[in-house]
Amino acid sequence: MKVACITGVTGFLGSHMARSLVRRGWEVHGLKRSTSDLSRLRDVAEHVTFHDVDRESLDRLFDVRAPDAVIHLATTYGRQDEPPSQVVATNVVFPLALLERAVRSGVGMFVNAANTYTLDYKYLQSYTLSKQHFTEWGRLLTPSSMRFVNLRLYHPYGPGDHPSKFVPQIIRTCRASDADILLTPGEQRKDFLYVQDFVTAVHTLLDGPERLPEGFVTLDCGSGRAVSIREFVETIHRVTGSCSELRFGALPYRENEIMLSQADPAALRALGWEPQVSLEQGIKNILQEDFGRD
Repeated sequence: MKVACITGVTGFLGSHMARSLVRRGWEVHGLKRSTSDLSRLRDVAEHVTFHDVDRESLDRLFDVRAPDAVIHLATTYGRQDEPPSQVVATNVVFPLALLERAVRSGVGMFVNAANTYTLDYKYLQSYTLSKQHFTEWGRLLTPSSMRFVNLRLYHPYGPGDHPSKFVPQIIRTCRASDADILLTPGEQRKDFLYVQDFVTAVHTLLDGPERLPEGFVTLDCGSGRAVSIREFVETIHRVTGSCSELRFGALPYRENEIMLSQADPAALRALGWEPQVSLEQGIKNILQEDFGRD
């Protein structure tokens, strides 16, 4: 049985990844805090071995048996006014210690969910800088015996995401309100990727490591299609049957708003991966799983 170690296992991405690995017969070890909420994993928690990183050393995980793969999904965005030191501790110091231990133990693959923002976007500067920092450490420290996949993940969405995120927030507003919904002009174009398509992308990497170059490599993980925020919101509005009025242009853009964010998934596609879930189907899945309706 192959062994995977997932950071951020109780989060949006981590819970979907853990559930899929368990169903495929992997032994899953999840790194979390002692205070983490396990509700996203209630159906598979008994099949996951949890390690509280604030209470035990990483050595306990690696000394018994080193995992075949580490999947690093934990992150802090700084949206809750966390100081830069806390953002760096989560996004640089912790994964760096994990990478060092993985290298010493001969782990074959380290998958890092990487950032796609630039420092021009000031609302997430601490997050962006810290993620870029760890990426460079990965480039520096990865030996030829390991495959470090720096997976640049574009705008994942799906069931179980935090209610404050853009997609669940818009769905909830469209469902619950007949009042006007104030929006920017909505010309920003983003590459939205359904969470299960992200999971299958990681499986593609895990199932065929020999097809990847040795050492450090960066791959884009996205659909390759950027849709406007206006189109995306209008799709949610239609699928939810909302009676609210969408007032595009009622709000200004943020300073240095990112107007185009689009992946180039050619390298992943060359490995046999293809995204399968359309925007409309993804929204319907969220409605069914998070809101209990078709």
